[in-house]
Amino acid sequence: MIPYLFLFAYFGGVFACLWKYFVKAGRPAWEGFVPGYNLLIWLKLSGKPWWWIFLFLVPGVNLLVFMILNVNISIMLGEREFKRPCDHGASCPG
Repeated sequence: MIPYLFLFAYFGGVFACLWKYFVKAGRPAWEGFVPGYNLLIWLKLSGKPWWWIFLFLVPGVNLLVFMILNVNISIMLGEREFKRPCDHGASCPG
């Protein structure tokens, strides 16, 4: 019973985050709540090919794809930038 509660809480968090991402990207909010379709739209927003949806079925690879999509969508929405290591106050050679 307890693992199912964690699973439903996880899916609730994913749907809520995708809903916010889609609204910020100018897509309708309902697309974040449709399982499977939300992954397809998420791939489209991230600029990845549609067949990457099959990578979510491979254990281990799905976690990597999930991280790649999160980074790509945050860059696309302007929430994340590429920074040089020297930009954080560290001393740079040369």
